[in-house]
Amino acid sequence: MCVVVEFHQRPNWSHSTLLDFWFSKLEFMSKKRILRRSTFTSAFVAVALLSTTVATVSHALGLRPTTYSGTNGPLVYEAVSGFGPSQRMGVWASTPSGTETSVSLTKMTGLDFSADGSKVVWTEQGGSTWSIRVANANGTNSATVISGSGFPSGGNPTFSPNGNVIAFDYNNDLYEISATGTGKTISDATRLTTSSGMGMGARRPKYLSATRIAYVGGQPTNACSSNGYSGIYIKDTTAQGNNGSLLTNSCNNNPNRTYAIDFDVSPDNQWIVFRGVATNNFIALIKTDNSGSRISVYDSPSGSGDSQHRPVFSPDGTMIAYDKAGAFEIRTFDGASSLGTATPIALPAGVRAPANLVWAPASAVLSATTTTAAPATTAAPATTTPTTTVAPKTTATSSYANAIPGVTVTDTKVYTAAPAKVAATSAIDVMTPAEAKTLDIVSRTPSVCLPNDEDLVFIDEGRCIAQVVNEKTRKVLRTLRTTVVDDDISEIKVGNEIAVLSPLYFDAGTATMKAPSVRRLNSLTTQVKAAGSILVAGHSGVLMGDTPENRALSRRRAAAVVSALKKRGATGDFAIAAVGALDPVSTGSSRAEQDKNRRAVVVLIP
Repeated sequence: MCVVVEFHQRPNWSHSTLLDFWFSKLEFMSKKRILRRSTFTSAFVAVALLSTTVATVSHALGLRPTTYSGTNGPLVYEAVSGFGPSQRMGVWASTPSGTETSVSLTKMTGLDFSADGSKVVWTEQGGSTWSIRVANANGTNSATVISGSGFPSGGNPTFSPNGNVIAFDYNNDLYEISATGTGKTISDATRLTTSSGMGMGARRPKYLSATRIAYVGGQPTNACSSNGYSGIYIKDTTAQGNNGSLLTNSCNNNPNRTYAIDFDVSPDNQWIVFRGVATNNFIALIKTDNSGSRISVYDSPSGSGDSQHRPVFSPDGTMIAYDKAGAFEIRTFDGASSLGTATPIALPAGVRAPANLVWAPASAVLSATTTTAAPATTAAPATTTPTTTVAPKTTATSSYANAIPGVTVTDTKVYTAAPAKVAATSAIDVMTPAEAKTLDIVSRTPSVCLPNDEDLVFIDEGRCIAQVVNEKTRKVLRTLRTTVVDDDISEIKVGNEIAVLSPLYFDAGTATMKAPSVRRLNSLTTQVKAAGSILVAGHSGVLMGDTPENRALSRRRAAAVVSALKKRGATGDFAIAAVGALDPVSTGSSRAEQDKNRRAVVVLIP
């Protein structure tokens, strides 16, 4: 499942008396305590007005308008409601005071709104494919702008100020592509940066204007004391291959080197609010011209484990919202140096564990009950309706006790509705092979269950929530919920037994396997050859949380295992899953504890 990402834009409306603003959204993560895992991230949105002439003068003189032109809409976020069988995770919208408003969006991975609030863009990953999609603000009339397969994958899309261009990151660099049309590939995009020597690469673009963009990039040696730590850059998009200038206020010198991870830009482009990781996690404000000193917005108490902060400006620029330990807070900001007292954001009754916050512009029409024209620049593909499938009769109960992963198929039933409970280390078919050609499975709980072609694979105990969606329109056709327990499959009499092999471990920050794991690969080849299909799930450390970078790293690790097995003669139907930081073995902060999380797991499926 994927995840991730986040991105922003600044509108560029010409008018001789108005300033050119952009408002951005930023990915939020928070712990889903009841699900025993972190949720993936998402992003904040923004809108603003700008006059090209005045903007040039304003930038040159460092001027700030007395008031912002943006208007605040509702807060949009993922959250959990209900308990037990009635529990669900969905997308919600509400005012900061807690008044719920109607929203029809179902996707929050890298969500960004266009300047006029009419369109959204987001990232999707399913199996070995990825795509960047555009739709109406209420999620209707969606279309794939660009897609690809395998690794690397594109992510973190953001609209340009006029909404005609989308910037995104791919393979540690930034790219731009037209927002019009469909069916494009990475060869149709324009590369903006050259990440060689940047350590962690370039990612998470946000437009300041039509030709200026900010992003998170690896700090060069001596710029922030150590190669591999990340800071915030600003560059001219017309200077392709030029990485721009590092904002040194976004990094620290020894001994407290700082990772800059998430950020947003004020609508007047004068300020950046960012999340950093040093001795403790923090949120701070810095100027986009690198002048002055940091202004603290929030600092995690030492040892609190309070690490999931993703800040965003409101569309009018007068407030900053951020995630604090699975809840949201707001602080007012006067545009100079003064911040108001932190105020909790009220949630609708019965809603908890919010994440992936986006602050929508007031112009965004979020409900599908309101008639909305299709996005002007993107053609919408037709919806595919799956063929009704009659489930074949389940295999006799007696065969379960003798199930052999990859050899004995014990349950051939296609489950259009999930059973009440299933066994961990088992799998069920939720689609026919014919349906799998046009439909995808999306897991909302990847620490518990993962998709593999037409199978839903249960890798751990807990509550599994998965959806069958149309791969083109991403319309949810059915939702499957089941409880995964530690009982033997022969007792539950549902599904096919799978084999979960011992993990393969990787060096920190890389897809390079440790020497003992490399030696283990030879012994895995025979087992892999016996399986009907093979799922390799990649994992990452958790110190930075559920970030797009961690998901991308976990995908590279899974892909490295598949490549290594194939080189050793293993054949079969391989699939990979990028779990990222969502299913840690350990939450300890030491290198030894985090090394337990840097792994890939091979799952053999009948």
